[in-house]
Amino acid sequence: MSRCFSGCSDVTKAYDKSERLGKGTFGEVYKAVHKDTGCVVAIKKLILDNEKEGFPLTALREIRILKQLDHENVVPLVDMAVERPEKATQRFSCYMVTPYMDHDLAGLLGRPGVVLSLATIKCYLQQILRGVAYLHAEKFLHRDMKTANILIDNSGRVRVADFGLARKYYEPAPTVGGGAGPGGRKYTALVVTRWYRAPELVLGEARYTTAVDLWGVGCVFGEMFTKYPILQGSSDMDQGHRIFRLMGSPNDDNMPGWDQLPGSQGMVFGPYRRELESVFSNLTPDALSLLSGLLDLNPQKRLTAIGALAHRFFTTDPLPAKPHEIPSFPSSHELSVQNSHRHPGDNRAPRADPSQHPNYDQNYSQNYNSYQNYHPQSYANESNGHNNRHNHHRHHHNHHNNRHRRRNNDRYRDEPYDNRRRQNNRRDEVPPYRKPRPGGGGGGDRANPNDIALPPYRRRGPPGDADSAPPYRRQQEPTLDYGS
Repeated sequence: MSRCFSGCSDVTKAYDKSERLGKGTFGEVYKAVHKDTGCVVAIKKLILDNEKEGFPLTALREIRILKQLDHENVVPLVDMAVERPEKATQRFSCYMVTPYMDHDLAGLLGRPGVVLSLATIKCYLQQILRGVAYLHAEKFLHRDMKTANILIDNSGRVRVADFGLARKYYEPAPTVGGGAGPGGRKYTALVVTRWYRAPELVLGEARYTTAVDLWGVGCVFGEMFTKYPILQGSSDMDQGHRIFRLMGSPNDDNMPGWDQLPGSQGMVFGPYRRELESVFSNLTPDALSLLSGLLDLNPQKRLTAIGALAHRFFTTDPLPAKPHEIPSFPSSHELSVQNSHRHPGDNRAPRADPSQHPNYDQNYSQNYNSYQNYHPQSYANESNGHNNRHNHHRHHHNHHNNRHRRRNNDRYRDEPYDNRRRQNNRRDEVPPYRKPRPGGGGGGDRANPNDIALPPYRRRGPPGDADSAPPYRRQQEPTLDYGS
């Protein structure tokens, strides 16, 4: 049932804002206190970049979906608030108000000294799966499952958050033992943050199902053991190689129809032998079985949320901890961990590597491992030689290749929001011949030819008699300035 609001609160009158918890493409999240009730909340300020575009479509979709959801493991929308400008010509600001959660899973895993017990991992994963199962039963796709979107409070409750990429799902909901089923309707394939993107999405599948969310849950599950993302691809091609290096090369048995997807044309993955069992050799057999089911290359055989909840992993010792039995931790959010002082020996991330620079060639594969014994150089010939072309980046920029593996808390370079808004922004410098002269008109494709900067040997000197006289009265050619 939809949640109704009796108008919007005035954010300055109703709430006291304090620290900033995070920032995304379409909003900034702050911690705040309701002045009347004293309740601690999180308010998300929506960023309106372009007045002509109006209210962001992703925000409208998120608000509409959150008003239809009501589950203890899904973050609720408790209020909408506005900040009215002082001048009528200024634009108002809009806020989404949700309960405050002490941590997101990315921040918690990035905090030094935090080690999750197996019982705690079971408790967290069980609640994540319950929230995802509810979403799929209500026929919604989340499409951005990752640790930064898993919120946790100090009472042990876990909630799935950030529905900016969520949308209605028009196929039958998953059933017990029935799998996600075949895809029907086409959706945009450019969803889910790259490191958590299912293999069918990496290869350009548009008729995907709820199975894409369960692949993300599997990546989150593995990350709770390693404390860093298990598949840190630097490009879509690199992401595919890392997936198939872990799960084995795709074929007609483990991923039927993979060679018919748009992204597979002309690509050769491997041959790779499956390494999941060796990479996660420290997991119990039940945990490894569940992880393998969530990371199945075949989306029709991949575990569903309700199927994963029935897995024996949750019924064997140690049993999932009760939420109130989980110890509390200092507040940990992805932004706070990023801003904290970083030491070489802890579990936090190094500074951004070259592939996170906007002008960096996205096809270049990084030189560090995303998991043990993985060397991207093994397929250098399949990536059009970009590994060899950019060796200078390794020397000048990537100073952390030999450091201990740590989770990367820097902003993901390939968030779906960034992809949607990307408009040839990799090379933003203007060539000299399109730059306007000082005091002249604008450059660009339609620049006035008289305003375009000329090389020194073609520049005219100051206007003189020769320039101002009619052509038939000129005694000599105009003076040219050859520069110094």
